[in-house]
Amino acid sequence: MTRREQLVVSVGIGSVLAAVILLRALPAAVHRYSALIERSGVSGQLVARREAELALLPILERRADSLRRRVLALADRLVPGATEAEAQAELLVRVEHAAADPNGQLEQAEAVPDSIGFGRLRRVQARAAWSSDLTGILGFLRRLEYGQQLLVVRRVWVEAISGAAQPDHGDRLRAEVVVEGWYLRREEAGL
Repeated sequence: MTRREQLVVSVGIGSVLAAVILLRALPAAVHRYSALIERSGVSGQLVARREAELALLPILERRADSLRRRVLALADRLVPGATEAEAQAELLVRVEHAAADPNGQLEQAEAVPDSIGFGRLRRVQARAAWSSDLTGILGFLRRLEYGQQLLVVRRVWVEAISGAAQPDHGDRLRAEVVVEGWYLRREEAGL
């Protein structure tokens, strides 16, 4: 092979290698570089977001401490009892105490199963039916909600008792109420 033929072959091989590099390797390298830059930008944004969230951590910790203190301040107003059965029994006692009125009559009081809770804090409910005049029913509801325990009357149904008009007390009414309270479940009680 002559010097000229060697030069042509060298130029041909160089051209093919240059074409492969320019048409295949360079676009792939540019694409990889662009993806790397994009990922580093997203990573930078993610890091900035996480740093902003971490900067809020002391504020969230203060709020959690404040909330914990407020819940503990309410602890003496919760329904006594460490299990659901104890709390339901105590709630029924509170309903019976609120119904202690000579002008009214507690017709029914029963516990209602409930499964709502947050950690150890659990809700307990009771349904009660009570008959009296309007003043007696309002007093019954007032004694339920404004007693020593933190109880909430969730539902009230009031209906007139037919044929029960009394001249000195007005119409007799029957009220059905759903009362709820909260208790702290004992940790070793399970669930």
